[in-house]
Amino acid sequence: MVIDVGFPILLEMGVALLAMAVLCWDAVRRGRSDGRGVTLLGVVGTACLLLLSFRVEGNSGFTAAWIQDRFAIYVKQVLLAATLLTLL
Repeated sequence: MVIDVGFPILLEMGVALLAMAVLCWDAVRRGRSDGRGVTLLGVVGTACLLLLSFRVEGNSGFTAAWIQDRFAIYVKQVLLAATLLTLL
């Protein structure tokens, strides 16, 4: 299965999947580790999403009510960078 990097809702799906992965990892490993694994998962996942955001094309839309332009991608990049700095 090939995932088109220009798919407009890719970043939002990635953030949702990363959040579910971190929550599930923390629920499974609760009390058995010092938390470095879940931190590493969050940092690596957020860094991958930030790098992927530079490949997403602007001026596309998922529906008529949801449009993704270059400014929206820029704001997402800023928020992902702030999240990455917070996790570090």
